[in-house]
Amino acid sequence: MNSMTGFGKAEFTTKSVRCTAEVTSFNNRFLELSVKLPRQLSSLEGQLRELVAEYVSRGKVSLYIGFEEIGADAAKYHINIEAFRAYYDQLTKIQKKLKIPGQVQINDLVALPEISSSLAEFIDDKKIWPIVEKAAVKALTQMSTMRSKEGSALSSDMNKRLVIIKQHLNEVETEKPGLRKFWNRPRSIKRGSNRKSCFIPTSPISPKSVFALTATLTSLMTL
Repeated sequence: MNSMTGFGKAEFTTKSVRCTAEVTSFNNRFLELSVKLPRQLSSLEGQLRELVAEYVSRGKVSLYIGFEEIGADAAKYHINIEAFRAYYDQLTKIQKKLKIPGQVQINDLVALPEISSSLAEFIDDKKIWPIVEKAAVKALTQMSTMRSKEGSALSSDMNKRLVIIKQHLNEVETEKPGLRKFWNRPRSIKRGSNRKSCFIPTSPISPKSVFALTATLTSLMTL
């Protein structure tokens, strides 16, 4: 028996990249999976969904993948020269047409969209997938272990409650003859008779047994 509540977190690091994975799960009748990835890893979502399905069949599961470059390549950026030239030509024409004073500066161009980007945005999926997979597997394994431990604890608790229920059922069983005689009694009530006495069983029933059984059943239903 496995619980549907669990958590796992793991990290896998190489000389150039660091990948972290965090997964949580909660009770749900079916598998409802949410995957959050950096934009440059969005193409790996399908593979990650298949991987999660190998470990989880039910529950509301959230998987987060973090990714960052480290080492010598971490600060490298790519300048899009074609975009830079196109922006410059257009701004120069606009400046002349509208007779705007001053000159177009490099600082003005660098801030524009698509001019510069991190090399992390040009990731080879085939090379990065083994790293992401290892981090995700470690996190999923942790979560599965936690779900298994909680499931064992729940199973043990339920078995103890079932033993208590059986004990109380045996106590009620011994009082069944008195209950049967009570419910099969004549139901007519003569005028002037004591109405209260008509609802008192001929054989005494232990309130403690009935109360204990009811309380135990109620607590079991809350699991």
